[in-house]
Amino acid sequence: MKVKKMKNTNDKEAAVSAEESTVSTHDVLSKDDLLKALDSDFATNVSKVYVNSLKREVSFREINVQEQKNLSRILVANENRKDVVYDAQCAMINKTALDDEFDIYKLTEFDRIKLLMALY
Repeated sequence: MKVKKMKNTNDKEAAVSAEESTVSTHDVLSKDDLLKALDSDFATNVSKVYVNSLKREVSFREINVQEQKNLSRILVANENRKDVVYDAQCAMINKTALDDEFDIYKLTEFDRIKLLMALY
């Protein structure tokens, strides 16, 4: 966020300064995505990934510490069972999606792998 700094602290000048402040579109993806991310375990980093089979971008929040620990336990306990690890990662992506209607299991295999690479 870019804000003009002022030397005078006059209320009128401060109000004008607040109106002149600009928000870069690169800083915030969208107000709705940010509010959903804040509701979802207070994550503020929102990643958008274009999903080819849906023909649109989908927003995801970052994985919190507890989810990372759970995923790590699954990876260690099932190092020889790649299918279990893959399913756990897909479930984690489903959980972090900010779109309530998003279902990773309805996507093509290409899109699932793309999401795994983009989000981890």
